[in-house]
Amino acid sequence: MSEKLLELGQPWIILGDFNCVKSPAEKQLGVPPTWYELKDFADCCLALGLHDAQTTGCYYTWYSNNNSNPVWCKLDQVLLSNDWLEAGFHCTAHFNPPGCLSDHSSVRAKEADLALQDAQTHLESNPGDATVRDSLGDLRKKTTFLAEAKRHFYFQKAKIHFLKQGDRNTKFFHDMVKRNAARNSILAITKADGSIITSAPEIAQEFVNFYTSLLGTEDQTLPVDDGVFHWGPSLTSELASNLCRAVTPAEVKTAVFQISDNKAPGPDGYTSCFFKKTWNIVGDLVCRAVMDFFRSGRMLRQLNHTIIALVPKSEHSPSVADYRPISCCNVIYKVITKIIADRFSPALMQLIDSSQAAFVGGRNITDNIFLAQEMVRQYSRKRISPRCTINIDLRKAFDSVSWTFLSRVLHGGVERLPAWIFPGEERP
Repeated sequence: MSEKLLELGQPWIILGDFNCVKSPAEKQLGVPPTWYELKDFADCCLALGLHDAQTTGCYYTWYSNNNSNPVWCKLDQVLLSNDWLEAGFHCTAHFNPPGCLSDHSSVRAKEADLALQDAQTHLESNPGDATVRDSLGDLRKKTTFLAEAKRHFYFQKAKIHFLKQGDRNTKFFHDMVKRNAARNSILAITKADGSIITSAPEIAQEFVNFYTSLLGTEDQTLPVDDGVFHWGPSLTSELASNLCRAVTPAEVKTAVFQISDNKAPGPDGYTSCFFKKTWNIVGDLVCRAVMDFFRSGRMLRQLNHTIIALVPKSEHSPSVADYRPISCCNVIYKVITKIIADRFSPALMQLIDSSQAAFVGGRNITDNIFLAQEMVRQYSRKRISPRCTINIDLRKAFDSVSWTFLSRVLHGGVERLPAWIFPGEERP
């Protein structure tokens, strides 16, 4: 069939139950797929130049119907040809939950690794051989590792092809542009009520409504009692003076050269690589711009502009909540925030309570996991006082934090610092 598809010369799409997966990520639980199980399908997709269509609904389309040992797989695929993308066509596939689908047979390996085959044959004739039985798990892990290595090989091969052909005015370049355009488009979104919208204006409005509700609604908050700052940890005079000391040109240069060259550019289109390569020309102006901000606490609107991009949290992102917004800032803005973050870093260990184990250097989030295990291990005993455990779905605090509250908290430690963090209050 693959030979006939190559001879078509027209846009085409292929979909259905393929009875196999393309990568280990498309199977959850059960025995991991072997390299031989992945090889034929992956090679066929590579030879035909097939690309996954955007999908909504359920990611895993098959389940094993075994409650004690459930297995979930993505066996149903919708694949687009290069000609389809070159023609500018788009496609979105919706998958219902596996319970709404008919069950179907799982794939059997066409070939088996020679060592694994020998071990299985030996185990059939000698079921009591514990050594061979234990080796089967290692052999399966090895085949999975080889499948992942093969995937990385093709990834590196694709990168080499891109480096050779990516900037040339060739068919490869135009195909790449069209593929990127199709991949970066959001063609369908599932609303909270389960309905699916495909109109671009409706999709855009759905995102606006979601983030307006999340970020644009100001809840009533209690006034901050300044006396509470005397009860908890506060900055020492030494740390406070270090935060407010004057910024030097050497500090600005260090911050610029610590920013990765591959960071996304801001609205001005420049990356940190540009400033590094031309530092002998623009370095003085950059230092003056950054130091002026720290002296005055005021920032030009042009420096505070950002490009907001939506990044899918996974390959399967059907709803608005499955996209993560990021802000692509100008390099000057990144330098300012990096200097502030570097100055705050030594004070975090003193200011943040030891129960907060994440986001602080020198602490490990797994410590709290071990602590929770010790706390709940006695819950099943009868002769203990009444107690309960609450499982809270925590959201990122930055999404709903009160900026007024944050400003008051910072005033409790350093009087001058809020002018650096809230430059939007007064900008020329």
